[in-house]
Amino acid sequence: MATGFVELLEKRKFDVVATHFGKKEETIDVSQYREAYFQVDGSAVAGTVNVNFQTSVLMEEDHFSDVAGTALGFTSDGVQEMKIVPSTTQMLGRYLRWKIEVTGSSQATLRIHVLLR
Repeated sequence: MATGFVELLEKRKFDVVATHFGKKEETIDVSQYREAYFQVDGSAVAGTVNVNFQTSVLMEEDHFSDVAGTALGFTSDGVQEMKIVPSTTQMLGRYLRWKIEVTGSSQATLRIHVLLR
């Protein structure tokens, strides 16, 4: 776990077989934080599963867009981490969520930790 961060959300077990967007209750208001740290634990991975992070200034579906340079790709079991710090190439709106995509008949079980500072 990253030091100096507050654990905001621990999402256990996503059985992913199709594209999944973070639900409204899983969307995070990051307006009072400087950076976000995600730890994604993938298990039972079959095929290719991608995790992207999205941001928006409004809590409306059509306003969310991918945060540049934040894609994590799983083709086997393992843990991957992503630290998002706002910059000129990685802008953040008020809200942050994840998007999980699978290729073909791929699937995985994912556990997502979200830490904010």
